[in-house]
Amino acid sequence: MKAYLKPTGLHSTAMKRVAVALEAHAPKGVTIVEDPHDADFQLIHAIGTDAIEQIKAPSYAVVQYCGSRTTDDPRWQPLWRNASFVWSYYALEDVLPAGVPFMFAPLGIDDVFRNAPATIKGAYRSFDLLTMGFSTGPIQEAIEEAAYAVHRTGGRMIHVGPSEIEGWSERGYPPCWQAQLNISETTLIQFYRSTKRVSGLRHVEGFELPCLEGLVLGARPVVFDRPDMRQWYEGLAEFVPECTGDELVDRLAYLLGEQPSPVTEAERQLVLETFNWERIAARFWHGVAATRRERVAVAPAPSGRRRRLLWIGDAGAATGFERATRHICTSLNEAMEVHVLGLNHNGDPTPQYPFPVYPCQPGGDGMGYGRLKEMVERIGPAAVVIQNDPWNFPKYLERLGNTPAIGFVAIDGGNIDGTALGGVARAIFWTHYGEREARLGGYRGPSSVIPLGVDLDVYQPGDRAAIREQWIGQALRDRGLPEDTFIVGAIGRNQWRKRLDLTIEYFARWIQAYDIRDAILWLQSAPTNDDAWNLAQLARFWNVSDRVLIPTIPHRHGMPEASLTRVYNTIDVLLTTTLGEGFHLPAFEAMACGTPVLAPDWSALGEFLADGVGYLVPCTGRAAHPRASNSTMGGVMDAEGAIAALNHLYRSPEARRGYRERGLAFVNQDRFRWSNIGAAFLREVESTINPLSLG
Repeated sequence: MKAYLKPTGLHSTAMKRVAVALEAHAPKGVTIVEDPHDADFQLIHAIGTDAIEQIKAPSYAVVQYCGSRTTDDPRWQPLWRNASFVWSYYALEDVLPAGVPFMFAPLGIDDVFRNAPATIKGAYRSFDLLTMGFSTGPIQEAIEEAAYAVHRTGGRMIHVGPSEIEGWSERGYPPCWQAQLNISETTLIQFYRSTKRVSGLRHVEGFELPCLEGLVLGARPVVFDRPDMRQWYEGLAEFVPECTGDELVDRLAYLLGEQPSPVTEAERQLVLETFNWERIAARFWHGVAATRRERVAVAPAPSGRRRRLLWIGDAGAATGFERATRHICTSLNEAMEVHVLGLNHNGDPTPQYPFPVYPCQPGGDGMGYGRLKEMVERIGPAAVVIQNDPWNFPKYLERLGNTPAIGFVAIDGGNIDGTALGGVARAIFWTHYGEREARLGGYRGPSSVIPLGVDLDVYQPGDRAAIREQWIGQALRDRGLPEDTFIVGAIGRNQWRKRLDLTIEYFARWIQAYDIRDAILWLQSAPTNDDAWNLAQLARFWNVSDRVLIPTIPHRHGMPEASLTRVYNTIDVLLTTTLGEGFHLPAFEAMACGTPVLAPDWSALGEFLADGVGYLVPCTGRAAHPRASNSTMGGVMDAEGAIAALNHLYRSPEARRGYRERGLAFVNQDRFRWSNIGAAFLREVESTINPLSLG
């Protein structure tokens, strides 16, 4: 195949690097030509409708970097309609015309920055901020506001690129570089190594490659808090709410007044692995081969039959896994024929699902290993989704034959063996935390992040006084406690990882240290479990039996969601002392009911409850799970921090009100609606069974 890759009238540094990387990593059989008329495949950089006039080859891919604003313009339609596929670091699936194949991919980090020698040194962190770019329009404004913020803190700033900021030199900043960004790479490396932070504060960008380059050279990125930046910089950058003018100056000055966290070697390696030109180019050329070989790679289902999907996940049990199975599969079942191999389901009565659910194995085998091969042969699925912990994947994968597998993976702590996921076609993680841990543990395949959700039709604030009286009023009176007793709640399975022993201990130490007489602990969990805790015994040990409520519930099926909602509306704070969570739906459900959450700053909890959404307590210790071959090092919540947090929430209704408001706002985001989660999941399934999707 002859390919023409040069930019089509585009002077963007990033897009030039795309062309260079694709040529450097072109597979055998691809010849790079200098004249587009000689090519049978061409790369089009779409920056205007004149891109259509640049098409000279019979087949082409579009690199669309300017976002969604062009996708519904009629003048652009011929470009999309005839493209082999579109490649962008913007999530354009929902705005491209129907039927346009799409590949969602980042840019990569050039070798000159990946392998920068230690001999290229900067003036060690002598500058507070580095900005880059052609400073015109909104870009100019953001750079100027950054300059004001730096000046306010008494700091120093570097700007690479032309600028017309008034009074630049009078403020003591270095002169603006007027070289149209064509400074030497050695100089740029020196700049990255001289600054504490790299600015990506632009209102019209969706990637900011300099932030990645600076990150691998030790400078912390600063970007606007937008979904398009979160998808690339979650956990790696400092986020500033998108704003302008004095507000941006104020927020940035506040941020610059603090030292950024040092870039760790683990972060650096993760960035180098994720934003790797060789991997990105390999996906691109695979897409070229797939689309040129056959425009429709998946044969249509037989007449009258939809494509089938086999889902392996919890069914009929009151778990977060089951909620994900029920809601996501209900959505998927509208587009595909979904079948579920129900884990922890042995044929006993279950709620009515709109799709068939099969017992994992009559008589035992709660994980369904023994029945999987039979199910694949019977159903003939186009793909299999495995919703489970990573260490269980090898046993499933060895029974699937050639059927592609999608992992829907919960990771609740560090030290994960990511190679256990090596046989999946793609992995979907519940959190960015989980994705990072899997990659640090050796996972190298395609991945994405889709969170779980919360059903706001079920979980919502109610009349707390009325619900409390109906639900627990008599129990309070029996103990001589007032109706406004402060109730600490803990909700979840009685597993070792949940550390309900610490929940009881911290509650007991709190009420004893501060002589709290109007507080109780509600443990909505199984009283005992084979591998966990005897809760009643622990309450006796800490001398709080009269202050701990342990409702009698069937361990297996748990509590109906309607009743669980009443529990959330009864308690004053949800306390979890878990060693780690893959997501922790009880926290989301509690917040949806207006109940504050107190949790350890670890795993998914640290990701979702930051910035005052929940009350996070640092973890000052680590504990290995007893089944260490399966799991993780968990974070142990600091005891004194937990006790102080309980006391603060007990004594401050204003603090509880603040957490209530922020929690409600957080869970009301569209990304946590099950319908949106199901739609995102369908796109991932389609991109696995249909090479044209290239997700």
